[in-house]
Amino acid sequence: MNMLRSNMMLLSLSVTLLGCSNDDTVELDAWMRQVHSQSHAAIPPLPEPTVFMSAMYDAHALDEPCSVNKFDGFPVAMTSLGSRSSHHKRRREPLENYPLDSLLMVGTVQKAGVMHALLQAEKMIHQVMIGNYVGSNGGRVVDIDESAIRLIEVVQTATGEWMEREARLELRGAYK
Repeated sequence: MNMLRSNMMLLSLSVTLLGCSNDDTVELDAWMRQVHSQSHAAIPPLPEPTVFMSAMYDAHALDEPCSVNKFDGFPVAMTSLGSRSSHHKRRREPLENYPLDSLLMVGTVQKAGVMHALLQAEKMIHQVMIGNYVGSNGGRVVDIDESAIRLIEVVQTATGEWMEREARLELRGAYK
C-alpha cells in the first residue's frame, strides 16, 4: 500500500512538472514583449521651481499699532483735545442717539437762504443745519451741500484722550 501511494505521488508530481513546462509560456512572453515595446509612458517634465524674493521686515519704519492715526481705521489726521472734551457740557440733540452709519441723508432743503439736510432715522425725517450735532460721536455739522454733509466728530482714543476727526454722510444714491 505504501508502494502504491508513493507511485501515485510520483505520478502526480511529474504531471504537475509537465504543466509548468516552457512550451506554453512562449506565446505569453512574446505578447508581453510586444505590448511593452508599444506602450510608452508620457510623463510631463516637472515645472521650474518658483523663485521667491526675500524681503526684510523693518518694524521701525511702520506705524505704531496703537497709534491714534490708526483709530477706527481712519487715515485722516486727528486733532487732540486733551484729556477732557467740552462736548459733554451741552445738551444732546435727538440725532445724537443714532450711530452715524444708521442715518441716511435723503435730500436737502433751502429755507431763507440757509441749507438744511434731510436725514432719515428709523423711518422719520429730520432737518439739520450747520451747527447741529448728529451721530453717537457728537458729530457737529460743519458743511452741507446737495450731495453730502461734512461733520467733525469727537472720539476718545484708547489712551483716554479726546480727538476730533472728520466724517461724511453722503446723499443716498449719490454718485461721485
